[in-house]
Amino acid sequence: MKKILQEVIDKAYSKWQQGIVADEIPTTNERTIQVYLAYYILQQGKPLEENGEYKLTVLLEENMGEIHTCKTNGIGRCDIVVELASKGKSVRAAIEMKRPETKANAMNAATTDARFAVLADIENLEHYDADLKYEIAYTDYHIFPHSREDIKYNISDGKSTVKHYEYKKKAKTDIIDLKGIYTFNWDDLPHDKPEHYFLKLRLK
Repeated sequence: MKKILQEVIDKAYSKWQQGIVADEIPTTNERTIQVYLAYYILQQGKPLEENGEYKLTVLLEENMGEIHTCKTNGIGRCDIVVELASKGKSVRAAIEMKRPETKANAMNAATTDARFAVLADIENLEHYDADLKYEIAYTDYHIFPHSREDIKYNISDGKSTVKHYEYKKKAKTDIIDLKGIYTFNWDDLPHDKPEHYFLKLRLK
């Protein structure tokens, strides 16, 4: 059943990418692209439900229980949670999403915040109780997938995470401690204007 759920998410993700590139999905708002991906997941699950054997549930901002990470100190809320159930058994996928700053609006501080936020999502995902875990991001700004090697909190294509990150901002220091090592693989879809870069990182 885990493999079936993975296929549902993979197909929905592909349709979601195509919708963005075709300018069918507004991309200025992170919440909007989350809702569209959730919709495509539901659509991909319909054939499974029609045969009466499976039930697919998609929840937004789902309570994942108490966790203590850089981003969440208390109740963790996951952007999208997908559950596939059959004959009293179920599998669950947790999806965190980010829409880093647009090319038109980004500034140095904003891009640094955005990179760190992607890493914080990964830390959250590691603490969630789920069978499948994904960090998904979309941006129209090449600086995220194609950064300089020495850039802080580098999430560019081919770059791997490290175990420990610290982010000092004003009087506060946020700390990320990751259990695993992950490599970022961005998709650069064919485009004219604007640019479209997509990340789907599946956690171990």
